Amino acid sequence: MNLLIIGASRGVGRLVVHQALDEGHHVTAFARDPSSLPSGYERLTVFRGDATNMDDVLAAVPGHDIVVSALGSDNRRGPTRLYSTATANIVWAMTEAGVRRLIALSNYGVLSEGSRHPLTALLAWAVRLAIRDTLADHRLAVEHLKRSSLDWIAIRPMALTNGPHTGIYRVAPNGLPSGGIRISRADVADFMLKQLATPLSGQLPALAY
Repeated sequence: MNLLIIGASRGVGRLVVHQALDEGHHVTAFARDPSSLPSGYERLTVFRGDATNMDDVLAAVPGHDIVVSALGSDNRRGPTRLYSTATANIVWAMTEAGVRRLIALSNYGVLSEGSRHPLTALLAWAVRLAIRDTLADHRLAVEHLKRSSLDWIAIRPMALTNGPHTGIYRVAPNGLPSGGIRISRADVADFMLKQLATPLSGQLPALAY
C-alpha cells in the first residue's frame, strides 16, 4: 500500500514509518525536518514540507492510498492552531486529489471524557487543565473531519510513553479504557497501521493498556 505519513520525523509518526516499512508498504514521509528519518529503504520517499502550508500538502497527497496524520508539538500548553490548520489542509488536499482514507492522531480529553475509575478520571481531569488550548485545537480538527466526506478515524491515546511495541492494548470506542493511564507510542503506531485493513467510519477510539 502507498502511504503518506504526515508528522513522520518524530514520536508516533516516526514509529509508523518504521513499522510500515517493516510491513512492506511504500511510504512517503512528510516532515519539516526529515534528518531523523531512516535511510536505505527503496520503498521510502522523503518529502520536506510543513503541514500548515497548503501548497506543501497539496503537492504531497496525490498518488497515495491512505494518509496518516501523526502531528505533534513540544509546546502543548500554549495556544496553537497546528492541528486544526493542518487537518483543514489535509482534508482539502485529499478531496482535491480523490484520496479517501485518513487515519489521524488526536488526544484523550478531546471529547471531555470522564471515567468511573478514579485513576483514569483523575488523569482525564488533569489533561483538560494542563493542555486546555491544545485540546481546543484538537476539537476543531475533529470538526473538520466530521464535516468532510472522507473515510476517517481519529485516535485518542492515553498518556504516551517510549515503551516497547507489544501489540497488546485495550480499545474503547467511546469514553476511556477503565483504569488505563498510558500506552507506548509504538503501540499507537501499531493500532494506526492495523486500520489499513479495516473500514474507517468516523470513529474516535481511545487506547490504553
